[in-house]
Amino acid sequence: MTEAPREPTEELRVGRRALEGIPGCQLLGDFLWLERKGKWGQRISLSPPGLSGTTQVPAMTDWYMVLGSDYPLGSVGLYPAKEGGLASTFWHQSLNSPGNEEEPFREGNLCTATSLWAFRRHGLDEEPRAPRDRMRWHVLRAMAWLKAAEQGKLVRDGDPFELPSYPPSRPFRTVIGFGESQETFERWQKLSEMAGLVHLVQNPRNERLTIARRFTTCNGAMLLDVPWGAEISAGKDEEVGLWCRLREAPFLPPWQPPVTWRELWAAVQRSGVDPEWLLARVPEKFRDARRHTLLIGFPIPRRFGGPPERMHWLAVLLPLLSRGEQTIDGFRGPHGGWIRRDRRVVLDRSPLEWIGSENWAEDEISTRGRFSLGLRSKSILLIGAGALGSAVAELLVRGGVHRIMVLDADILQAGNLVRHSLMLTDVGGVTKAKALADWLNQLSPHARVQSLGEWFPPDKAEAIAGMDVVLDCTGDDDLLASLSGHSWPEEKCFASLSLGFHARRLFLFGARGIRFPGQTMIERLQPWLRKDREDVDPEDLPWEAIGCWHPVFPARIEDIRLFASLAVKTLDQWAGGLEEPRLYVFERDEEGRSVSRVQDG
Repeated sequence: MTEAPREPTEELRVGRRALEGIPGCQLLGDFLWLERKGKWGQRISLSPPGLSGTTQVPAMTDWYMVLGSDYPLGSVGLYPAKEGGLASTFWHQSLNSPGNEEEPFREGNLCTATSLWAFRRHGLDEEPRAPRDRMRWHVLRAMAWLKAAEQGKLVRDGDPFELPSYPPSRPFRTVIGFGESQETFERWQKLSEMAGLVHLVQNPRNERLTIARRFTTCNGAMLLDVPWGAEISAGKDEEVGLWCRLREAPFLPPWQPPVTWRELWAAVQRSGVDPEWLLARVPEKFRDARRHTLLIGFPIPRRFGGPPERMHWLAVLLPLLSRGEQTIDGFRGPHGGWIRRDRRVVLDRSPLEWIGSENWAEDEISTRGRFSLGLRSKSILLIGAGALGSAVAELLVRGGVHRIMVLDADILQAGNLVRHSLMLTDVGGVTKAKALADWLNQLSPHARVQSLGEWFPPDKAEAIAGMDVVLDCTGDDDLLASLSGHSWPEEKCFASLSLGFHARRLFLFGARGIRFPGQTMIERLQPWLRKDREDVDPEDLPWEAIGCWHPVFPARIEDIRLFASLAVKTLDQWAGGLEEPRLYVFERDEEGRSVSRVQDG
């Protein structure tokens, strides 16, 4: 609980005084300290000029501006007053529920900020930050919002589509991930089934994550098997839930999500599904005195007014269903009595228990940034799971390259941890290849990374024959000789990455062909290796442990990560193919403040 300050700051009072000259805005009382929020509230009345008023949008409404003591920093909230405020939920508004009984306003905060406000950089959007301007700016936008709400113009064709503000009742307990793309939408369009069973698998490493893996009919016939990565595919089915499809998102006009079972069933009926028909499809095994999950699916567009492009699923917990030979309230089982009683139970006014749900399709969760399709579509054989190899592999997987085979027979040592991606729990256990593959599969729900704990070439050469790219990260000339002598069944893209001493330089060689042109690479690399040798005194090289002097390769983690990033960026540029072998050499200055490409080709 935030301790109440003695009085509002001068900045708050300056902002409040700036509201006095706005036509249609009236101040109602002074600032009020809101104990539960730890902020100040200012009640205002808004009657925008030209607003005629409707049942849902009266000509005059009361609001609370909610502001922190650090104003003009922080957020600016505008909430409908419980007395004289809006009662409905519209677009660009949080769920307008009554909220806490101790507060004088509802929870339907208006979205008056610009979309760029999410970046938290004041210079990116048009919102003013001066104390006398910021409150005024939000009030003027709220008045424009009210006019648009009255005219039904809060959203227009072409605006990005938004769902109603469904309230996750269990935000810190469970998130259900589903994988819906344009491809799966086209498959759904060809199906006539409107209800069935969904097989949910729990992530063994995180009990809060549950994944929708398969959709079947109520009789168990397969409808859609979602192609997940290795981490999810290895899990066991933990729960079977119910799914149903609607024509559109369940909402109450104008844009309010259902908050009770009665409201949900009204929205379901409006979308063409009879709740009793749905209850009749609940398998008898669901009547086991446990709560089960209901997924509600519907098509959504990318933009308002556009064609639907994919399915979206909401998740809610079903109430306990009737069971046994005789139920309460005079209804007898097994089936007809159960359904009649269940319909009565779920149509009461008890609140829904929404579960958070998210679309984890590849194109949905990679919008923050991913590599070109030319690189993402490739399967990669990664030879060498050391510090550089692990850094490169992490960048590839996070950037959308999901089909990787890691080849390395070495075992992780404690000294590797200063710059390797793996952890203390991986020391002295399985091979680096196996440990790295397991870790990489946890970076994306779509990663399908495999491993071979062997040196190149592996005993079963067919295991690597179909890979598109052969990526060497060993810095080992013996490996290059073996790679040069290996004949591939078809043309490959080759890339070899290595670092100079102290990670001063990165050597990146690329080629195409049925054989790796190792001799060409060595000839081009030799002048740089001689230069590397001239820059290093062998007596100054670091070594580990007590005993025979055995140097270890000197390089710090930030330099390895820097060059790994440069390497992956270059691989993305090379994804379209190379006409002839190329050697790139990147070099950093002594302070590590800049990197330049000192050889190209």
